[in-house]
Parts: sequence; structure tokens; C-alpha cells
Amino acid sequence: QLAAGIARETAVKQKVDRYDEIGVYAIGEIPYEQAFVGGGILSHLIEALFDPVYGQDAFSAEELFKTARQMAKHQVLPTVSNPSLREALDSHFDREEREWKKSVNAAINRIRLLRDSEFVWRTMNFVPEWDDEAEAYADEQMLVDLDEMLQSSTVVLVDTGELEEAGSNMFTTLFLDYLWSTVRIHHRMGRLPNTSENEYCINLIIDEAAPILQSKFLYRKMIPKGREFGLAIEGLVQFPEQIKQDALDTIPYKELLRNINTKLLGKLAIDEELATTLFHEDL
Repeated sequence: QLAAGIARETAVKQKVDRYDEIGVYAIGEIPYEQAFVGGGILSHLIEALFDPVYGQDAFSAEELFKTARQMAKHQVLPTVSNPSLREALDSHFDREEREWKKSVNAAINRIRLLRDSEFVWRTMNFVPEWDDEAEAYADEQMLVDLDEMLQSSTVVLVDTGELEEAGSNMFTTLFLDYLWSTVRIHHRMGRLPNTSENEYCINLIIDEAAPILQSKFLYRKMIPKGREFGLAIEGLVQFPEQIKQDALDTIPYKELLRNINTKLLGKLAIDEELATTLFHEDL
């Protein structure tokens, strides 16, 4: 993301958001939201490991897990250069010992739950080497080379059918994050096709897409801004309202309907929100 021209502070915030979304898939929306303090600790630790002076540009899930364990067992915090972040980390110890330990353990459990999907855990512990001079990942690594794929007309099928639903959703979120960073790097370096002529560098099709389309990352970032970076996205769902998590969860649904210009509908009931988006001034 830094190579894509994203400010470090913004890039770190986006990585914190990705961990949040992956956490929802791992343990579910309701218990995840209830463990608010644990999520705050985890976010602060992620920011600390990305510290511009004492941190790194990339780290594994295992490193994050060990950092949280050090905090829980020995009250040891990572060194940071940001006074506000240091104060936020220290503030977690201002409460009763039993309370802050419970919160830190909640953060640890969030990371531990990622281990339930062995494939996702291995993926999150792979830290590829970055070549600063080439502004690309170094060669000869066990890494999907999206850079090469985006320069070709290759059709790539990523099958997550053998993963459990939570693991599939977590892996898809990680893959989309990687793809989004790559297309922005291509855009910054002038490698993308001419989008004004309706050419796309990649046509992304997601089957059984309802859980993924609920992701803020997808409906606030990738779908509205994809065309700018030469990216077309197709989401396949059984029926449009499947995108809603419940009757009150209308924001992702409305955002998606407003940003999807081409809709292919079969024999299904049309709700009012969808019907509204099907009409335009020429009808």
C-alpha cells in the first residue's frame, strides 16, 4: 500500500479495518461487537507494530499474537514513537488488573480463533520480501504474482470450496486486499489499460458473494472506485436482499445498488429499493 502512494497513517488504518472484518468472519458480528475493549487493544497493538520508527512495514499474525501475550503476561508493550498511541496503550492498565487482563485475553482470543482455519493462519503468517528498488515483491517467493497476471489475459480460478465458510470469507478478504493494493500500484505506475475505452485490467467475479459484499472495504472502496483503477467487479448472489445481515442493515445494500449499473435478474421478487434503481430518466 505504501508503494501504491497511500500515506502510512491511512495504510495502517486500513490494515486495522481488515483485521476487524476478518475478526467478524471468525467469531460472528454480535460477540465481536460486544468485545469492544478487546478490539481496541488489538487495534492499538497493530498500530504499534507498524510504528514508523520502531515498527515494521509488514509482520505476521504470530508476531501480533506474541505481542499480545507479552502484554497479558508481563505488561510489556512495544516501543512506539507516537505519544498519543503510547498513552492509549498505557491507559489499558489504568483499570483493575482483572478487567484489563480480561480485555487483553479477549484480544488474544481473536487472534487465536484465526488458527481454526489452518490455511488462513498460514496465509497471515507469510510475510513476503519487498524489493524497494523495483517497487514490487521480490522474485522466487511462494506468492501469487498478481503483477504478472494483471499484464496478461489469464483467467484465474480461486476455489475456496474446501474451506469452511468463515475461512473462505477470511481468505477472500485477504485476497481482495492484496488485489486492491496491486491495482493501485499499477495505476500509479501507469501500467493499467485505458479505462475510457471500457478496457479493464481485471474482471473480478465473486460467487456466493453475499457475505463479502457486506464488507465495508468492498462496498465503500473497491466497488465505487474500482473503475478508476481499471477494475470490474461482478458479485453473484441468490437474491439481492441476501446482502442484508438483518432487516435494519440497509446501508451495504443501498450502497451496492447505487454503484452497480448492470443488474441481471432472474425470477425473483423485486423489493422497492431494487426497483427504484432499475428506473432512469430515459424510461
